[in-house]
Amino acid sequence: MGSSLGGLFSLLATWDRPEVFGLCGAISPTLALRPELFDRVASEPQRPVRIYLDSGSPLDNFQETRRMRDLLLLRGYAQGADLLALTFPGALHNESAWGSRLCVPFQFLFGV
Repeated sequence: MGSSLGGLFSLLATWDRPEVFGLCGAISPTLALRPELFDRVASEPQRPVRIYLDSGSPLDNFQETRRMRDLLLLRGYAQGADLLALTFPGALHNESAWGSRLCVPFQFLFGV
């Protein structure tokens, strides 16, 4: 799990090595830096993983995160089952905002 570039890295690592990283927490991932990930998710087989994906809005990587959410849903992931994609209106791209919602991915991924 990570935020910003860490969120991007978490999603990349999970997509590349689902047998190692079966759970992914991508908080405000900076997806625009690796646009090829969208092509990979669109064309490669669905991975047997659980993915948490979020962003603030209207900024905080909102458009790219929503685009990835839509693509994952199209590829067969189910909201609330193996994907939880959320938007936090007004949330900024900073540690304070990410920390305030950190319990949400933990609850989804680990049931705690």
